[in-house]
Amino acid sequence: MFSAVSLLGRCATPAKYFNFWVLRGTSTSKLHHCSSVTLSYRQYSRQPSNENSNTLTEVKSSQGSEVSTATAFETVKETTKTAGNLGVILFGVGITASILWAIFQELFSGNSPNNIYSSAFDKCIADSRVKDHLGEPIKAYGEENRRGRRKHVSHSEYQINGQKHMLLKFYIQGSRKKGTVYVDMVEDERGNYQRNFLAVDLDDFARTKLILEDNRQEQTNPQASESLPTLY
Repeated sequence: MFSAVSLLGRCATPAKYFNFWVLRGTSTSKLHHCSSVTLSYRQYSRQPSNENSNTLTEVKSSQGSEVSTATAFETVKETTKTAGNLGVILFGVGITASILWAIFQELFSGNSPNNIYSSAFDKCIADSRVKDHLGEPIKAYGEENRRGRRKHVSHSEYQINGQKHMLLKFYIQGSRKKGTVYVDMVEDERGNYQRNFLAVDLDDFARTKLILEDNRQEQTNPQASESLPTLY
Protein backbone atom coordinates (compact mmCIF):
# COMPACT_ATOMS: atom_id res chain seq x y z
CA MET A 1 0.00 0.00 0.00
CA PHE A 2 1.04 3.51 -0.68
CA SER A 3 -0.04 6.77 0.90
CA ALA A 4 0.18 10.30 -0.39
CA VAL A 5 2.48 12.72 1.42
CA SER A 6 2.48 16.48 0.89
CA LEU A 7 5.93 18.17 1.03
CA LEU A 8 6.50 21.92 1.05
CA GLY A 9 9.64 23.03 -0.79
CA ARG A 10 11.25 26.46 -1.48
CA CYS A 11 13.76 27.54 -4.06
CA ALA A 12 16.44 30.10 -3.35
CA THR A 13 16.12 32.17 -6.54
CA PRO A 14 13.48 33.21 -7.33
CA ALA A 15 11.37 32.44 -4.29
CA LYS A 16 9.04 29.58 -5.17
CA TYR A 17 6.98 27.23 -3.13
CA PHE A 18 6.13 23.69 -4.31
CA ASN A 19 3.68 21.09 -3.13
CA PHE A 20 4.89 17.58 -3.78
CA TRP A 21 2.52 14.71 -3.71
CA VAL A 22 4.39 11.43 -3.65
CA LEU A 23 3.55 7.92 -2.81
CA ARG A 24 5.09 6.37 0.23
CA GLY A 25 5.10 2.62 0.43
CA THR A 26 3.98 0.87 3.51
CA SER A 27 5.75 -2.32 2.65
CA THR A 28 8.96 -3.48 1.09
CA SER A 29 7.30 -3.95 -2.26
CA LYS A 30 8.67 -2.02 -5.18
CA LEU A 31 6.99 0.98 -6.66
CA HIS A 32 5.82 0.10 -10.11
CA HIS A 33 3.61 3.02 -10.96
CA CYS A 34 3.02 6.59 -9.79
CA SER A 35 0.00 8.18 -11.24
CA SER A 36 0.97 11.84 -10.91
CA VAL A 37 3.03 14.49 -9.08
CA THR A 38 1.45 17.88 -8.76
CA LEU A 39 3.66 20.98 -8.41
CA SER A 40 2.35 24.38 -7.58
CA TYR A 41 4.32 27.53 -6.78
CA ARG A 42 3.94 31.19 -6.18
CA GLN A 43 6.58 33.72 -7.14
CA TYR A 44 7.21 36.72 -4.88
CA SER A 45 8.81 39.92 -6.12
CA ARG A 46 12.11 40.99 -4.50
CA GLN A 47 11.58 44.64 -5.40
CA PRO A 48 10.44 46.86 -2.47
CA SER A 49 7.16 48.62 -2.86
CA ASN A 50 6.94 52.35 -3.39
CA GLU A 51 5.60 52.81 0.14
CA ASN A 52 8.62 51.06 1.70
CA SER A 53 10.98 53.05 -0.54
CA ASN A 54 9.44 56.31 0.55
CA THR A 55 9.68 55.24 4.19
CA LEU A 56 13.38 54.42 3.82
CA THR A 57 14.01 57.74 2.12
CA GLU A 58 12.20 59.63 4.88
CA VAL A 59 14.17 57.80 7.59
CA LYS A 60 17.48 58.52 5.87
CA SER A 61 16.53 62.19 5.43
CA SER A 62 15.52 62.47 9.08
CA GLN A 63 18.78 60.90 10.24
CA GLY A 64 20.79 63.24 7.99
CA SER A 65 18.93 66.27 9.38
CA GLU A 66 19.63 65.19 12.97
CA VAL A 67 23.35 64.73 12.21
CA SER A 68 23.54 68.16 10.54
CA THR A 69 21.84 69.83 13.52
CA ALA A 70 24.18 68.14 15.99
CA THR A 71 27.23 69.16 13.94
CA ALA A 72 26.08 72.79 13.76
CA PHE A 73 25.46 72.85 17.52
CA GLU A 74 28.93 71.49 18.25
CA THR A 75 30.47 74.09 15.91
CA VAL A 76 28.66 76.96 17.63
CA LYS A 77 29.63 75.57 21.03
CA GLU A 78 33.34 75.36 20.13
CA THR A 79 33.29 78.84 18.57
CA THR A 80 31.70 80.33 21.69
CA LYS A 81 34.20 78.57 23.93
CA THR A 82 37.13 79.81 21.84
CA ALA A 83 35.80 83.38 21.84
CA GLY A 84 35.36 83.25 25.63
CA ASN A 85 38.90 82.01 26.17
CA LEU A 86 40.24 84.71 23.85
CA GLY A 87 38.34 87.37 25.79
CA VAL A 88 39.80 86.17 29.09
CA ILE A 89 43.31 86.19 27.62
CA LEU A 90 42.91 89.72 26.23
CA PHE A 91 41.53 90.92 29.56
CA GLY A 92 44.51 89.43 31.38
CA VAL A 93 46.94 91.01 28.92
CA GLY A 94 45.28 94.40 29.42
CA ILE A 95 45.50 94.17 33.21
CA THR A 96 49.13 93.08 33.03
CA ALA A 97 50.00 95.93 30.66
CA SER A 98 48.32 98.45 32.99
CA ILE A 99 50.29 97.16 35.98
CA LEU A 100 53.57 97.24 34.08
CA TRP A 101 52.87 100.77 32.86
CA ALA A 102 52.11 101.93 36.41
CA ILE A 103 55.35 100.35 37.66
CA PHE A 104 57.29 102.00 34.83
CA GLN A 105 55.77 105.37 35.62
CA GLU A 106 56.58 104.95 39.30
CA LEU A 107 60.18 103.87 38.78
CA PHE A 108 61.33 105.82 35.74
CA SER A 109 59.05 108.82 35.34
CA GLY A 110 60.41 112.08 36.73
CA ASN A 111 56.88 113.09 37.72
CA SER A 112 56.35 110.22 40.18
CA PRO A 113 56.33 111.10 43.92
CA ASN A 114 59.09 108.60 44.67
CA ASN A 115 61.47 110.12 42.12
CA ILE A 116 60.69 113.64 43.34
CA TYR A 117 61.35 112.47 46.90
CA SER A 118 64.72 110.93 45.94
CA SER A 119 65.81 114.07 44.10
CA ALA A 120 64.85 116.33 47.01
CA PHE A 121 66.68 114.11 49.52
CA ASP A 122 69.85 114.25 47.43
CA LYS A 123 69.53 118.04 47.45
CA CYS A 124 69.19 118.06 51.25
CA ILE A 125 72.21 115.89 52.07
CA ALA A 126 74.33 117.94 49.68
CA ASP A 127 73.56 121.20 51.53
CA SER A 128 76.19 122.17 54.11
CA ARG A 129 73.66 123.89 56.41
CA VAL A 130 71.56 120.74 56.68
CA LYS A 131 74.62 118.66 57.50
CA ASP A 132 75.78 121.16 60.15
CA HIS A 133 72.44 121.27 61.93
CA LEU A 134 71.48 117.61 61.71
CA GLY A 135 74.86 115.92 61.78
CA GLU A 136 75.93 112.98 59.65
CA PRO A 137 74.96 110.43 58.54
CA ILE A 138 71.50 111.61 57.44
CA LYS A 139 68.62 109.29 56.59
CA ALA A 140 65.17 109.96 55.18
CA TYR A 141 61.81 108.28 55.76
CA GLY A 142 58.15 108.83 55.09
CA GLU A 143 54.96 108.48 57.09
CA GLU A 144 54.55 105.40 59.22
CA ASN A 145 52.06 102.88 57.85
CA ARG A 146 49.99 100.26 59.68
CA ARG A 147 52.86 97.79 59.65
CA GLY A 148 55.22 100.24 61.28
CA ARG A 149 57.18 100.92 58.12
CA ARG A 150 58.01 104.53 57.30
CA LYS A 151 58.35 104.39 53.54
CA HIS A 152 55.17 106.21 52.52
CA VAL A 153 55.79 109.69 51.12
CA SER A 154 52.85 112.05 51.69
CA HIS A 155 51.90 114.10 48.65
CA SER A 156 48.95 116.06 47.35
CA GLU A 157 48.09 117.80 44.09
CA TYR A 158 46.46 121.21 43.79
CA GLN A 159 46.09 124.05 41.28
CA ILE A 160 46.89 127.75 41.41
CA ASN A 161 45.54 129.91 38.57
CA GLY A 162 45.02 126.77 36.50
CA GLN A 163 48.59 125.56 36.98
CA LYS A 164 49.09 122.11 38.49
CA HIS A 165 51.24 121.70 41.60
CA MET A 166 52.37 118.76 43.74
CA LEU A 167 53.40 119.13 47.37
CA LEU A 168 55.46 116.41 49.11
CA LYS A 169 56.39 115.95 52.73
CA PHE A 170 58.97 113.61 54.29
CA TYR A 171 61.39 113.49 57.20
CA ILE A 172 65.16 113.50 57.61
CA GLN A 173 67.23 112.62 60.65
CA GLY A 174 70.88 113.08 61.49
CA SER A 175 73.06 112.29 64.47
CA ARG A 176 71.94 115.45 66.33
CA LYS A 177 68.56 116.65 65.07
CA LYS A 178 65.55 115.86 62.95
CA GLY A 179 63.79 117.88 60.30
CA THR A 180 60.72 117.96 58.07
CA VAL A 181 61.19 118.52 54.34
CA TYR A 182 58.61 120.27 52.14
CA VAL A 183 58.88 120.08 48.36
CA ASP A 184 56.60 121.99 46.01
CA MET A 185 56.59 121.04 42.32
CA VAL A 186 54.95 122.92 39.47
CA GLU A 187 53.99 121.52 36.08
CA ASP A 188 55.52 123.21 33.04
CA GLU A 189 54.10 123.62 29.52
CA ARG A 190 55.32 120.14 28.50
CA GLY A 191 53.59 118.45 31.42
CA ASN A 192 56.76 117.81 33.42
CA TYR A 193 57.17 118.78 37.07
CA GLN A 194 59.84 121.33 37.98
CA ARG A 195 60.95 122.04 41.53
CA ASN A 196 59.34 125.24 42.74
CA PHE A 197 60.22 125.28 46.43
CA LEU A 198 62.35 123.15 48.79
CA ALA A 199 62.66 123.85 52.52
CA VAL A 200 63.59 122.03 55.73
CA ASP A 201 61.94 122.80 59.08
CA LEU A 202 64.32 121.78 61.86
CA ASP A 203 62.98 120.13 64.99
CA ASP A 204 64.50 122.55 67.51
CA PHE A 205 63.30 125.22 69.94
CA ALA A 206 63.79 128.02 67.42
CA ARG A 207 61.87 126.14 64.69
CA THR A 208 64.63 127.02 62.24
CA LYS A 209 63.61 126.97 58.57
CA LEU A 210 66.24 126.29 55.91
CA ILE A 211 65.18 127.28 52.39
CA LEU A 212 67.24 125.25 49.95
CA GLU A 213 65.50 126.30 46.72
CA ASP A 214 62.89 128.93 45.89
CA ASN A 215 61.78 129.50 42.30
CA ARG A 216 58.41 131.10 43.05
CA GLN A 217 59.54 134.50 41.76
CA GLU A 218 59.81 133.06 38.27
CA GLN A 219 56.07 132.43 38.10
CA THR A 220 53.70 134.77 36.31
CA ASN A 221 51.84 135.57 39.52
CA PRO A 222 54.29 135.00 42.40
CA GLN A 223 51.84 136.31 45.02
CA ALA A 224 49.57 133.33 44.39
CA SER A 225 52.13 130.88 45.79
CA GLU A 226 53.61 132.86 48.65
CA SER A 227 52.02 130.43 51.12
CA LEU A 228 52.14 126.71 50.42
CA PRO A 229 49.14 124.50 51.23
CA THR A 230 49.51 121.95 53.98
CA LEU A 231 49.00 118.22 53.73
CA TYR A 232 47.00 118.08 56.96
